[in-house]
Amino acid sequence: MLRKLLAFGAIAALAVVFAVPGCTSGETEKKPENEDTGKVTHTETYTTIEKTIENEARGWEFKGIEVLPADYEEGDKIPTVILVHGGTSTEQSLLPIAKKLAEKGIAGYTFACHGALPGTDLYSSHYTSRISDLEAAIAYINTRDYVDKDKMYLLGESYGGIVVSFDIVRHANDYDGLILVSTGITDDILTEEGKQGYLAEYDPEDPWEYIKGYSGDIVGICGNEDTNALANMEGQMAVYKEREGAGRSDMYVVDGGHGFSSFTAEAQDTAIDYMCEIILD
Repeated sequence: MLRKLLAFGAIAALAVVFAVPGCTSGETEKKPENEDTGKVTHTETYTTIEKTIENEARGWEFKGIEVLPADYEEGDKIPTVILVHGGTSTEQSLLPIAKKLAEKGIAGYTFACHGALPGTDLYSSHYTSRISDLEAAIAYINTRDYVDKDKMYLLGESYGGIVVSFDIVRHANDYDGLILVSTGITDDILTEEGKQGYLAEYDPEDPWEYIKGYSGDIVGICGNEDTNALANMEGQMAVYKEREGAGRSDMYVVDGGHGFSSFTAEAQDTAIDYMCEIILD
């Protein structure tokens, strides 16, 4: 279906170029959303598919965006990363990462955690509630034909890093790598106080021992000006290094502040290279 949409889109875009003065082939082409395909947007470097997904376990919906390489063809199997945003963010927040990964031939999926924005019913939602949304996102991505099931990864930024650090243990045999950006578990973060939507089933008795249950490759990336996250990430990476017979656990410091969008342009490119080291290895 996606291949047909892209083929039709190429024809439609060409018609616009000849019909409207000043238009170029580099312009974005959008298609109306429908229940089956979502809203498809095609550019020269990536294709996005925007759809609303249901978290059946919690009885709510969230918005998600798939980002595919522009040269994707039906039948291709692509390394795929699910990206989990930080505290007060949306499905748009990590699109810059997903788009850059698409240019490298990697698919990405970003989604909006329920209760992540002020004024919503679960704000500010506990990380265990967000794990429930991530579980729904994982279930959805598992249905997508383009996903290379041997090359699947989780990425979390800031508070989203806490979410993926715990949930990847539940999928230790399915996900080949964990990417952490501007994050790090601390005892203070693990408290239930002041957070809505706490789910006991996602709260391990010994969190620090629990996260060592993931034995795959782990890469942490943090800005040199982000002093709190730097200290927190160093602590978490030290725990990962205690794993026996596990994959790599490397931490990189780049120029910038908190979060990928606060890295310098050069540091963003460097961070993408670090991510690709484990994704395309």
